[in-house]
Amino acid sequence: MSLSQRVAKNTIIQVSGKIISVVLALIAIALITRFLGTEGFGEYTTALAFISFFGVLADMGLCTILAREISQDEKNQERITSNIFTLRLIADIVTFTLVPLIALKFNYSNNLKQTIAIGALAFLFVSSAQIMRAIFQKELRVDKIAIAEVAGKTLFLVLAIFIIKFSWDNTSRSFLAAMVCGNALLLFLSVIFVRKFVKFKLRFDFSYWKKILVMVIPMSLAIVFNTIYFKVDTILLSVFKPIADVGIYGLPYKILEVLIFTSAIFVGIIFPLLSKYFREDKNKFRTIFSYSQDALLIISIPLLFGGIALASPIILLLGGAEFAASILVFRILLFAIVIMFLNTLVSHVIISAGKEKSIAWIHGIGAVLSIVTNLIFIPLYTYIGASATTIFVEFTMLVLGYIIIKKTFGYIPSFRIIIKILLSSLVMFAGLTLLLHLFPITSPNIYIYVSQLLTYILDGMIIYIAVLLLTGGINKEMFEKLL
Repeated sequence: MSLSQRVAKNTIIQVSGKIISVVLALIAIALITRFLGTEGFGEYTTALAFISFFGVLADMGLCTILAREISQDEKNQERITSNIFTLRLIADIVTFTLVPLIALKFNYSNNLKQTIAIGALAFLFVSSAQIMRAIFQKELRVDKIAIAEVAGKTLFLVLAIFIIKFSWDNTSRSFLAAMVCGNALLLFLSVIFVRKFVKFKLRFDFSYWKKILVMVIPMSLAIVFNTIYFKVDTILLSVFKPIADVGIYGLPYKILEVLIFTSAIFVGIIFPLLSKYFREDKNKFRTIFSYSQDALLIISIPLLFGGIALASPIILLLGGAEFAASILVFRILLFAIVIMFLNTLVSHVIISAGKEKSIAWIHGIGAVLSIVTNLIFIPLYTYIGASATTIFVEFTMLVLGYIIIKKTFGYIPSFRIIIKILLSSLVMFAGLTLLLHLFPITSPNIYIYVSQLLTYILDGMIIYIAVLLLTGGINKEMFEKLL
């Protein structure tokens, strides 16, 4: 099987796995929001944001560094993997032991503090599993990632259903306990699968550790800053506003997180190729970058317009009438999705060229802007202010990223395709708006409601793809060049 065929196969497998994971995640969100309500879901959201915010130190960018190092030095793959895995494991244990202790210093309820303590263990498992993603991506065997993730999410969903059905615990703690079990299964399967490719073990090569730690300092700072600007809004909402406001903001933000992970999958697959061709073939590197940007625009812009059109039925399905205020928040946050997709690609392009320090500077500026703007606008405009600042900070970082790319490569890919994408998306938006006006989704029967919503989503996809094909927005050459 040729390289292009293997990349295509892995893309299809991982996208299929992600679709299943997205469906499972959305079902879980719908069940949890309806069971806990705005206040309970606010605690659930706050706990996850808190653990992510303070648990960021465990990451250090080691997964990205591992992907780059084993792509450029295949002969020492076992040594590299063993040392980096050991570093990550130690960082995970230390960090997620400290997180619950930090929570004790906050003016949170006892239930929320307990939820954070339980959730820290869930994050420990998933963080340890993430480091293995680099191996699967390098070997072009992301089917293993998909299997492990789907299994973990399935177990979490099954346990969540049992919790709700039997009312074991009407608080957010029980769902974090279910997450611990799901993530433990994810870690177990990841270890089993990865050892077929690399027989890694705990390894304490301190001279190599020193080299890696020096290498990851800029990446670590970038990830810390990235997490600050990505999670500080939720933390500040929990401090300045009622916990119900966090729930109203948390539901659409959860949907946004599910959607943007699509870009992470795509960029994760092409990142080893970017690293490889940056050294070997600059023309091929530029081609991959350019067509990757086009692909992400083709995916993200219709998500923006389709999401705006269908925001009301989507939010009411997932959260019920109690989350009606989340509809406007969702529509505002959707404008950030296009920017977030591009930011994912731009960051990895800069990293593939070994410019981790530039990423640290960009994310540092983003973190400062996020803190300052959220401190100003959350007390005044609560979750609406948090939504608007997300767009502003993401856009600022994207502009800075393209400036770095222009200075580094002397080149920025063309955005000419965006006209055709916007035209196709606007036609789709008009079609969906008309359908919703003529045949609104109001059935009290959940199966009819979901069927109608899925039908409209499919209709929107058909309209968008048809217009995009007619305008020449996508063609065979695009896929051939990318692969």
